[in-house]
Amino acid sequence: MNKKIIFVVLAILAAVLLFFVVKLIFSRDSGPAILKISSNPQATIFLDGQHLGKTPYENEAKSGEYTSMDDVIAELVKSFKKRK
Repeated sequence: MNKKIIFVVLAILAAVLLFFVVKLIFSRDSGPAILKISSNPQATIFLDGQHLGKTPYENEAKSGEYTSMDDVIAELVKSFKKRK
């Protein structure tokens, strides 16, 4: 009976350790990315509220999640429609 308890505890500890190792490996910053935007007609680019320029646009950016003005405008339109 004691061997079964020890085995279960060790199995749980191994699973938790494996989870944290996998999370550590896959959550590392993947480094810089290339942000490339093109449109026709030419458009002004805002990213996280910062003016980047006009299209076509290509530049290095830190990998991660960003908010575009399209996202902000879509949320404003949604909130405006809810008020009616």
